[in-house]
Amino acid sequence: MKQRWWFWVVPVCAGALIAAFLLVFTSRLSGTARTQSLEAVRQNVSRCVVQCYAVEGRYPPSVSYLEEHYGLTVDHDRYLIHYEVFGANLMPRLMVAEK
Repeated sequence: MKQRWWFWVVPVCAGALIAAFLLVFTSRLSGTARTQSLEAVRQNVSRCVVQCYAVEGRYPPSVSYLEEHYGLTVDHDRYLIHYEVFGANLMPRLMVAEK
């Protein structure tokens, strides 16, 4: 009788351990992907800002200007962009955050 009890306990415990490992691994992977996605958006906006300055000789007045004239696409439902302009010839402050 004791042998039958161990026969099903070991596979159940091993399965639970594997499931816990997969859960932790996927949550860490998701966090890494989210961080990389946020950094990619920040770099794309920054690249468009610099491109506008190189082409026009001034920094863009807003993010919507970049979307209209430089093809920038941002998922505004997912990301919040804070863009603060100090002057036409001063690099604006740019912050990107996930909502």
